[in-house]
Amino acid sequence: MTTCKETHPRFNSIRAIFLGSVIFLISSAGIAIAGDCKETASNLRGGYEAIQADGGIWRFMEKSTRLRGDSMWGFQIDGILQRGVVHVETACASGKAAPNDVIKELDDLIDRARSLNNKKSSRTPAKKLKIVIQSILDDTKKWAEKNKI
Repeated sequence: MTTCKETHPRFNSIRAIFLGSVIFLISSAGIAIAGDCKETASNLRGGYEAIQADGGIWRFMEKSTRLRGDSMWGFQIDGILQRGVVHVETACASGKAAPNDVIKELDDLIDRARSLNNKKSSRTPAKKLKIVIQSILDDTKKWAEKNKI
């Protein structure tokens, strides 16, 4: 025995509208996620370019005679951050967003590297700067290794 709901045409129409709405919402969410991904990638690129505006961490260290001997640390940091930004951009371009934790950690590393631009190597003791830079280098290496970047 069939119920009134199963055979009534109005029930089928309501069900079709409901399913169509669900499918539309799911597809709209995908478009929004892709847009958010591109915006996030753009923000990461902007942060990275702010670091690179004056030559990056490498250049920051090269400008100081007290830091010059370890300037390869800066070169390594610059390279890892560049690869990270390209990784996120490539993931977004392919329609597959990078995981949020990868993006968040990369953003934090970029912020830490940017903070060096606010320090004057002539006013901050070289030993203190080297500790900060070594910490950023260690963390960027761990991040890159963990995320296979």
